[in-house]
Amino acid sequence: AQELAVSLHQNLRQSEEQQVLLVNALGTEERRRENLEDACGAQRAFLQQSEAIINDLRGELDSRLQDQQDFQDAAMVVEAMRQQCDRFQAELARQSAVCAELRADNSALRAEVARAESAKDCGRQRLRQQLQREASLIRREQQQQLQQQLQQQQQ
Repeated sequence: AQELAVSLHQNLRQSEEQQVLLVNALGTEERRRENLEDACGAQRAFLQQSEAIINDLRGELDSRLQDQQDFQDAAMVVEAMRQQCDRFQAELARQSAVCAELRADNSALRAEVARAESAKDCGRQRLRQQLQREASLIRREQQQQLQQQLQQQQQ
């Protein structure tokens, strides 16, 4: 019974250690996710700035249609900026996918922590029940010994 109690206690301690590790990993992943979200926000702001610049250039191009050379130069600038925007959009899409993966990892870690919590609670309950059974057996043995002693004294 003591070996079982020691084993259960060790299992409980291991579960608690695993839970601490999982919570630490969850915190690290959460910080990584927040950093990536910050980077995504910066990329979005840059993309918005680029789009605003492109829109401004388009407005200028509409007003300068009279001068064909200026139009052609501006068109090349607009095309280069459009390509840059495409690259930014592709990068933003990639970072959004990374964010989604991190969210999924985060959810998986939360589920693992919940499972660890449940296993810890279950282990505690089993240990408590085992200890109650053992205490009950010890009380019965003590009562029987006491009754035997009383019977021996009465004889």
